[in-house]
Amino acid sequence: MKTIKTIIITFILTMILSTPVLAETKDFNVTNGNNRWNIKLTIEEVELLSRIIQLECGHDIRDGKYATIETIFNRMKDERYPNTLEEVLSQKGQFGTWRNRNIDKATPNLDTYEAVFMVLNGQTNILDFDRLKFNNEPIGYHPVKIGGQYFGKQLK
Repeated sequence: MKTIKTIIITFILTMILSTPVLAETKDFNVTNGNNRWNIKLTIEEVELLSRIIQLECGHDIRDGKYATIETIFNRMKDERYPNTLEEVLSQKGQFGTWRNRNIDKATPNLDTYEAVFMVLNGQTNILDFDRLKFNNEPIGYHPVKIGGQYFGKQLK
């Protein structure tokens, strides 16, 4: 049985994603940037991020999803990486799911959408800002395992 919270989130997402005026407005931010990174995303970007998270770790526990999203945001704010979602996802050697254009095959589930909105609205704090790498095998320095992924630090 669905909880009230799940029903409300489902309704909000359905309304946002099915409203043609909003869905076609690329500059419309669905988040207020009230998170550790001060990141705001458009509806298009929320959908893109949700699809990537579904492909990368859709089967994983919620904390694994949070950590993957936080790693992407850490990269967006780190001077060694690009500062937009699409540029971070498009980097050479990163996010094969994006590079191979499997993105169209992804259908995010409610848990993935909720995870994205939880991070965007500042309700998580899983990783430090210096965790910039993730993989299903140990990666980077001092990797920590969360769910099925390892999250490592990158040298300065």
